[in-house]
Amino acid sequence: MEAIFSLMVAEAVKTSEIERDYLSWEDVMSSIRNNLGYGNSKFVKDPMARGVGELMVRIRQNFAEPLTDLVLFEWHRTLLASAKRINTGQWRKQSEPMQIVSGSWGREKIHFEAPPSHMLPNEMKTFIKWFNESHP
Repeated sequence: MEAIFSLMVAEAVKTSEIERDYLSWEDVMSSIRNNLGYGNSKFVKDPMARGVGELMVRIRQNFAEPLTDLVLFEWHRTLLASAKRINTGQWRKQSEPMQIVSGSWGREKIHFEAPPSHMLPNEMKTFIKWFNESHP
């Protein structure tokens, strides 16, 4: 079980770093342990670590279920339960482009630009269909 915990924590912490969220290994480990019912329930101060731990456990327990937009929305609400300025559990609606950018001001490098928000429902429908048909 320790190896599984470590893999889940590593995945959660490294994935969060993509969004420049640097989570405490100890907080994420405590959250995962708490959600699986292992060891002493330790209070996790960081709400993001709590959400990531809960999400990792949910995904592990339900990985074989079909993916749906409702499942994705629930994951989003779980992960960002403490977020105040984000409309969780729905596709984004802003007209501004969503980009992954690095570099200093004036020397930005765009690594990724997401599809425009008006295209999201159809794009995600296509992705979910592909995922469910290709998932073992």
